Amino acid sequence: MVIGAGNQLIVHSRKIEDAKSDPVLRALRIEGHALKVDDVFGIVEYLNGHLPVYHPQFLHQCILLGKTKLVEKILTRLYKELRDFHEEIPINGFLDIPMEEFLEHDEVSNAFNSFWTF
Repeated sequence: MVIGAGNQLIVHSRKIEDAKSDPVLRALRIEGHALKVDDVFGIVEYLNGHLPVYHPQFLHQCILLGKTKLVEKILTRLYKELRDFHEEIPINGFLDIPMEEFLEHDEVSNAFNSFWTF
């Protein structure tokens, strides 16, 4: 893992040597979970999780990539999910949109990318 701080680069191993006595890990209270607490990336993934597709940051990135049709589809599906929302049934983070649709290229995104290609 490389951390950039000002004009310095600090390099750390992804493995935590003495995980049981690390005060930061004890403060996070994740020892009891079915998680390997000796890997920094595993801990970060556990604590942060993934963004749902309707998160504003994800939508913003889609707009920057020119995927306006995908944003429209996400917002339409979110509207339909919220219309029938019930507290006991969680909203799916992908809104039941197949993964392939996130990877497809739109005609608009192709035009956008060709405009910025030098």
